[in-house]
Amino acid sequence: VFARKAWAHARQAELRFEAFMANTPAVALVKDESGRVIYVNDAMLRFCGRQMTEVLGMTDRELWGPASWDAVRERDREMLRTGEPVQYILPLTGPDDIMRHLLVLQFPLAGEAGQTLIGVTAVDITEQQAATDQVARSEERYRLLFEEAPVAIHEIDQNGILTRVNRARCALSGSSREELIGRHSAEFISPE
Repeated sequence: VFARKAWAHARQAELRFEAFMANTPAVALVKDESGRVIYVNDAMLRFCGRQMTEVLGMTDRELWGPASWDAVRERDREMLRTGEPVQYILPLTGPDDIMRHLLVLQFPLAGEAGQTLIGVTAVDITEQQAATDQVARSEERYRLLFEEAPVAIHEIDQNGILTRVNRARCALSGSSREELIGRHSAEFISPE
């Protein structure tokens, strides 16, 4: 009776796990110590555009090609060496030949035979990465426009303190950035 209850409990836990993994939007897989895939969820199969029978037993090199494999295998080694989870962004060209960025978390899992397995979850952050890149480009353009403008420009905080000055502002006042930043803007207004 006890064995039947334990088996039923274990089976229910397995069914819950399978239902969870089938419905999560995150890519998930498990690899052995050599990097061969031993488990994938449905999101992973959709992402890589392959069937379960194709993916099981593959390495990252076979799945994604040599460029991605080198980066992933290095993270595998690091995680296996330290026993600590590793998080990173992986640029990856998918089966549709579109460059994607995945936020990857690799973590150690205990295998049945006492070996350490490599658990992997990943979410596609391509849109977020593109937005981050766009903001960085915009900030760089603004920085260049501010710095290279042929007119004197300065920024002040809510108290009237200079927080940033451009090259033309320094030239106009005959002072260095270090001499200007931190001073009150009223100091530069003549009483007349």
